[in-house]
Amino acid sequence: MPKLKQRKDGGYFIHKPGDANPVNTFQVTDEGAEIALSSGCELEESFPDELFYLLHDLGHLSTKGTDTEDTGFEKIRNLDWAVKELSLEDRVQVAIQIAETHGVRQLLEGDAAEWIFNLTGKSPAFLEPLVRTISEETGYCYETIREYNTYRWPSEKLLETAFSAYLQTEALRTKKFEQSENVTGSNEVLGTDGEFVYIELGETPRQGYDIAGEIPESVPEELENRIGEVLWESIGIAAFAELSRIEIRSRYGVDDGMVLPRERLQDLPVDVPPRSDLTEQYEAFRLLQNHVNRVLSSPAAGVEHGDGSPCDQWYNQVQERLQAGSSGEKGSGEQQAERVDHSAQLYRDCFGDGDKVTDFVCINMSQPSESQQLKLFPFGIFDQEEDIKVPVAPDSGDPLPVYPQSQYALDQAIELLDEFSAKPSTGTHA
Repeated sequence: MPKLKQRKDGGYFIHKPGDANPVNTFQVTDEGAEIALSSGCELEESFPDELFYLLHDLGHLSTKGTDTEDTGFEKIRNLDWAVKELSLEDRVQVAIQIAETHGVRQLLEGDAAEWIFNLTGKSPAFLEPLVRTISEETGYCYETIREYNTYRWPSEKLLETAFSAYLQTEALRTKKFEQSENVTGSNEVLGTDGEFVYIELGETPRQGYDIAGEIPESVPEELENRIGEVLWESIGIAAFAELSRIEIRSRYGVDDGMVLPRERLQDLPVDVPPRSDLTEQYEAFRLLQNHVNRVLSSPAAGVEHGDGSPCDQWYNQVQERLQAGSSGEKGSGEQQAERVDHSAQLYRDCFGDGDKVTDFVCINMSQPSESQQLKLFPFGIFDQEEDIKVPVAPDSGDPLPVYPQSQYALDQAIELLDEFSAKPSTGTHA
């Protein structure tokens, strides 16, 4: 049986002795090592051949920096997907690691699909972690998938239901929405979690927006039939309309709705607020203030609220534009509440992740200047992976600072702030 080992440089390799293959040492990617370790095996311990072949199928093995096509590898391959050496819990963890490394779609292809087939029909008590992982790419929570499974099927088809929900979501990303004539009522955005938007369907009669997915041709026949038992019958019952209803009721307490990938929001007949200079300026200042607050709240920065430092004064300047206003005009927060018909929260839901706007078109946003980044990241206030954006002054084209450290830098920052209109256009007037 193969063993996972670690090189002195921190990388990994697998030694697979005792077979006819002339090559029995394989380099393995870090991701492949994580998949192997997720099965419960430790370094220097043997693990099942089936997992070794799975790593090969996923492209994680090589010999001397090359692929395994010319090593006689295929001649030693004799898959036995009974996987007797691993517990059900360990096999679930391997599947989770594959999904996190390659995406849920990979679980439906190649040897990974064979691995998944052996998990179908198992108890939800074992499958819950895997179904939760799949659900993260569907817009549905685990509890919704579990309730729908219980509602529709006398036997356990939890994993098949999760994959059906995933395939439905993938279809919603590309398929065209059909709408009947003589429709009354309207659809409204209820909220978002960033990737998905949750919509109340107020149209009468209810439109068939809950498009069903299709099983890819690459899915092995046995697994296709298992998933098809759920997916194909669900197509006959309004294509998961009830699955969407369960999710919407649970989140927002309304009777009917759907879960939609956010990139399709503009393609669905739904009330979306018009783009607004005022709302985006309010949201851009609000985002900047949050960045400055993180600096003032960090012990590493050496500044804090109320200390009178340039950074503290800068926070107050931004807050003044949000609350008190300038040039005789009200603050942008009060203007947002009075001068437009839509709420800032709805704008965040439609053009952001629910917490903040991420898709600005009226206000230019950019990363902080290089000098600002050199000040911010060494403190550990922001992670290197974070996509930190700040408003760009409309006349000079300079990004507003997050952490001014001198009176001169503060004065420059205020000049940039003054470039923004005290009374931005609204896009729609109350």
